[in-house]
Amino acid sequence: MSQQVTKDMTFAQVMRMHPDVVKVLAKYNLGCVGCMGARTNPLSRAAMPTASMWMMWSMT
Repeated sequence: MSQQVTKDMTFAQVMRMHPDVVKVLAKYNLGCVGCMGARTNPLSRAAMPTASMWMMWSMT
């Protein structure tokens, strides 16, 4: 039985469960594989833009 991915899991947990996720992240140039936050931040937090992104978007 396959384990389901939830918003409370970290990227590291998901990548261990489903190694093909690494290929998808790489396809979209997401550096989650080498990011220290991948081990600690849940997917729900990683999916939210950071304050610096909001500032960048508001300047355009």
